[in-house]
Amino acid sequence: MFPTKANEQFTDSQKHALDCQRNLALRANAGSGKTSVLVDRMIQILKHHMPKAGDDLFHNHGITLRNIVSITFTRKAAAELKHRLRILLAEQISKAHESEW
Repeated sequence: MFPTKANEQFTDSQKHALDCQRNLALRANAGSGKTSVLVDRMIQILKHHMPKAGDDLFHNHGITLRNIVSITFTRKAAAELKHRLRILLAEQISKAHESEW
């Protein structure tokens, strides 16, 4: 599991859901952290399948956001998921740029 600001606060069960080596259906009560876990899981999947140094980027068939399916029951939940994903992606990109310097 790659550490993020969000998953430092997760319970053991929530951290277990971040295992990107398996498929997952997430079901829990309102306010239990489902959206946070789903967003962090997407980051975990993207980082796990990120091209490594020396990989042929033109023929890399890694996973991108277009390859990830996340289904919610309302448009409001989908908008919240998208909003949080943008924030966490921006944090990860910023962290990556800081480490390059």
